[in-house]
Amino acid sequence: MAIDRSDAPAGALEAVQRVLGSRAATSTFSQSRLSVARPRALSLSMPHRVAYLPLEGIHRTANLRKAARLGSWRFLVHEKQRRAITENGVTSKKDEYVPIAAATAGMTQAATYQLGEINEGPLVKGTEEAIRRAEMLEEVRQGSFEALLLMVPAVYVAALWLQDRNGESDIILTIPSSNPALVPYHPMTSAAFLTTLHELAKKLRR
Repeated sequence: MAIDRSDAPAGALEAVQRVLGSRAATSTFSQSRLSVARPRALSLSMPHRVAYLPLEGIHRTANLRKAARLGSWRFLVHEKQRRAITENGVTSKKDEYVPIAAATAGMTQAATYQLGEINEGPLVKGTEEAIRRAEMLEEVRQGSFEALLLMVPAVYVAALWLQDRNGESDIILTIPSSNPALVPYHPMTSAAFLTTLHELAKKLRR
């Protein structure tokens, strides 16, 4: 697979699974989709790190890998759903794994992991869509990349950041609804991405 699976710490995975399972079982979720989800139908996928780029780190000539700060581990939460599909007049049932939430786990001062947050916003489907589109890119299919979620709060940007494991040819796809100066899901190099961020940051600094 061109986008390699990140090896999340076992403690991070267990922290999310433990809380997710117990809350779903007791229907304590306030979010609508999780509140009606069947606990046994939930699964975690696509573990990846969350990275943050602060305003002071936004420069046209910056090295994104050095400027960004790594944060929590994030997992997509899927629900297995049975859907009817009709083909050539024949209806059959098919399992689909639908992304309904994302959960993060961060390290505590005691060097253990605990649940950070559970989110059901548009960033959930946006992350999965960005991954699917990235997997269709020829350079991604022929290479080896690790996925991260890159957050740039100062200029309202969230993006799928694919780090090239064989070099420095990183690819970035902005996720809606980020700053409209960036085209959603349009693949960019780190240099092009930072150039656009630099222009956006200049307006803030003024």
